[in-house]
Parts: sequence; C-alpha cells; structure tokens
Amino acid sequence: MDRPLRLLVGVLVPILALMVANWFDADVLRATQESVQRTFSSADIGAFGDQLTLAHLLTAACAIAIAVAAWRARSVWLSAVYVIVGAFIVGLPLIEYNFVNSIPQPVRGFVIDRWLDSVRGLTGSVLTVGAAMVVCGVAVIVSIVLVGRRTSNEPGNLPVPTAPTPDGSAG
Repeated sequence: MDRPLRLLVGVLVPILALMVANWFDADVLRATQESVQRTFSSADIGAFGDQLTLAHLLTAACAIAIAVAAWRARSVWLSAVYVIVGAFIVGLPLIEYNFVNSIPQPVRGFVIDRWLDSVRGLTGSVLTVGAAMVVCGVAVIVSIVLVGRRTSNEPGNLPVPTAPTPDGSAG
C-alpha cells in the first residue's frame, strides 16, 4: 500500500472507530437498557448482557484497528493529531467537572456539551478509544525517533575498517 493511502486510512480509521463506538455505546446499549427498565423481562436482560459483552469486544476491536492504522501510517504529524484529539476526548470529563463555569456559554454549548453527550455511554467506549489514540500516537512517535537514532549508529552505516594488503594499501 502506498504512503498517501496509508495516511488516508490512518485518518479515516479513528473517525470510524469513534463513530461506531459512540453509536453502539450511546444508542444501542442505552435503548436496550431503557427497554430492560420498562419491562424487566429476562429476555431483555439477557440481550442487554449480550450487547454489553459485544460493546467491550467492539471497543477492543476499535483500539486494535487504530493501533494498526497508526503503525502502518508511520507519520509523526498524524500521530501528533492522534495524541491531541485523543487527549481532548479523554480530558472532556475533567474539563466539564473543573472548568465548565469558566467556559463561555456558546463554546460550552457547541463543543463541550456535544462531545460530552458522545462520551457518556454506558461502557465509556469513546473514552477508551480516545485513550487508545493517545497511546498509539505516542508509541509511533517514540518508535520513529528511536529508529532514526538507531539507523544513524548502526554498524552497516559506519565505514568498515579493512586490513592492509601485502603491498601496504588499504584493501
């Protein structure tokens, strides 16, 4: 796969992962939970348990997909975006609880409330996917920096001393 396509995949995968995690966690699970609360049916309770298990598996699959996309893209800039966006998502509850009164209402209404509605799912899968973005971004940046240092000091990149030949020249 060529580099522009890997970068495109690296951009689209986290967006899709966050959308899927949010949809399942905030919509599907919440609807099933409300159904259980209305009916107290054992079939609904069993379905809710099944969907809860599926939500955890889906969250793990989203995190793995993000890790693979980040690793395949191998871009410092894309990884920095992963870190910034993931940290924003993970930090939203902190922002809400500590700074909500100091944020102007138009900003709070548009950004904070809209994003907080997405992270308030039953399993917190959006927060987990955001944390995965931070970890993957940092891991890729560190690996790129370490590989850059290692390749400049590898034995294959240094001149190889040779033993002199019988006529006295280096051979």
